[in-house]
Amino acid sequence: MIRGAVLSLCVAGAGVAGCSGGDYIIAGRNLDPCLENLPACTRASASCVLDPGTYAEQDFPGIFNFLVDIDAGNELEILMFFADQNDAGQETQIVWNEPGCSDQTVYNSQGADLFYEARDVGVLSRKAKMKEDGEHLVEIDTDMRAKVLITVNIVVPGTR
Repeated sequence: MIRGAVLSLCVAGAGVAGCSGGDYIIAGRNLDPCLENLPACTRASASCVLDPGTYAEQDFPGIFNFLVDIDAGNELEILMFFADQNDAGQETQIVWNEPGCSDQTVYNSQGADLFYEARDVGVLSRKAKMKEDGEHLVEIDTDMRAKVLITVNIVVPGTR
């Protein structure tokens, strides 16, 4: 019972001794190996579909593309835990595409040290509000050298 309570606190993101950002990312979620080649739009494909019940493990530098099914008006939050930090790099870009890549929201680190930004809680979070219902392609392109656990949260207005 105590183990379940600590797990629940990790999932809620509370600061519990022995509960790292990595625990928060994987607690209650299933690892998706992201080995597929899913059509996302005319210019890009995705290697998996992530949802709040799954996470991926990626070795960067490089590009990681995945899909998330989300309703219009909700925020799509990308959470990244840096499991192995070698070099923060100079450029990290996250692109949230609307279905069919008709429109996009872009985050660019502009040289910021994302490892440093994530130091307090161990998890870096970025989010964008989606305008259309459907599968949204998310693209993470970075020159950082790190092993990163990645998951998503869907934030419904008025619930957080």
